[in-house]
Amino acid sequence: MTKQIDCALYQDLYELYKEGEVEEETVDWMKMHEKSCIHCLAIKEKVLENKTVDADYQKIRSIRLLTIGMYSFFMFISMWMSLWYFL
Repeated sequence: MTKQIDCALYQDLYELYKEGEVEEETVDWMKMHEKSCIHCLAIKEKVLENKTVDADYQKIRSIRLLTIGMYSFFMFISMWMSLWYFL
C-alpha cells in the first residue's frame, strides 16, 4: 500500500482502535504505522488534546448548572420565606 492509503486507513480505523474494537493484527499494524508516520502521530495527539478540552468543558458546564440550580433554590426559598412572613 502507498503512504497515503496507509494514512487514510489509519485515520478511518482510529476511532475503533481507541475503543478496542479492532483485531489484534490490526492493532499491531496501527502501532507500527504510528511509529513510522509523523502525520498520523500528530493526529493522535490532536485527538487526545481535544479529549482533554472536552473533559474540561464538561466540568465547567456541570459547575455552571450547579451554580444556576443553587441560585434558583435560594431565590425560591427567599420568596417563600417573604410570603410566609407577610401572611
